[in-house]
Amino acid sequence: MRARPCVGSQPQCRRRPDAHPVAGHAGPRRGRVVNIGSAAATTDFGTQLVYAVSKAGLERFTTGLAAELAGTGVAANCVRVDEALRSEALAAMIGETADPPGTGASPEEFGEAVRWLVDQPTSFTGRVLTFGDLRDLAALATHEGVV
Repeated sequence: MRARPCVGSQPQCRRRPDAHPVAGHAGPRRGRVVNIGSAAATTDFGTQLVYAVSKAGLERFTTGLAAELAGTGVAANCVRVDEALRSEALAAMIGETADPPGTGASPEEFGEAVRWLVDQPTSFTGRVLTFGDLRDLAALATHEGVV
């Protein structure tokens, strides 16, 4: 019986060494995987257990994928949204108080931070970055009232 490519969590699942899940897609090109996580992965998120577990799983998936793709020219990272994004939706929820202290970035600034992450070398991989991490790396603007 010939082993077939397999992706799964079952211990009896065998995979040929040359049968990487993205083998036909990675090739010699560079590529980026940027997943968007949530603070729910590491904090109590009330009654939203399924959401919290999925975000924790996404972070672990990202670090595992980065390890599997090491040396292929593909980097995998995750941005954990751990502060509220300043947006019209947030303003509608809390009222028109503009930028309340502690709110992170606008959607546009967040997009620029993700863009910065995509522009990093493929050796920059396997990371789960918070807004604070992105500020430390100068990938996310610092605003007055934001710690």
